[in-house]
Amino acid sequence: MSLPNKNIQNQSLFLSYLGGIIGTYMICIISKFFCDENEFIKTIAKNTLFIIFFHELLLFPLRILNTQIINYFPNIILKLIFLIIFTFILLLINYYTIKILEKYCPIVLGKFQNKGDLLKCS
Repeated sequence: MSLPNKNIQNQSLFLSYLGGIIGTYMICIISKFFCDENEFIKTIAKNTLFIIFFHELLLFPLRILNTQIINYFPNIILKLIFLIIFTFILLLINYYTIKILEKYCPIVLGKFQNKGDLLKCS
């Protein structure tokens, strides 16, 4: 008896790991260009836990789009370029989601201004 194939999207496991590694190095390389303190990097660094949880929710609907587009490219180099661009787009979506949540609903990110305000019923 064999186990069912969990890789339904027909993606290569190698490409998935390579996309994650390239995304990680891309963040490191981009951060090297900014010697001064940067709001973008600070926002991403302060909210990594939210990104970890939100990332899976964001990838679930985008997985279908990703597999349809990635199968369109015949060349492995074009697939890698697409994965780099896709990773950058996901980073921007996460960044702007965090900025909106910081402004309108900071408690979702685990941030609030005054701890005593949570105990008051006003």
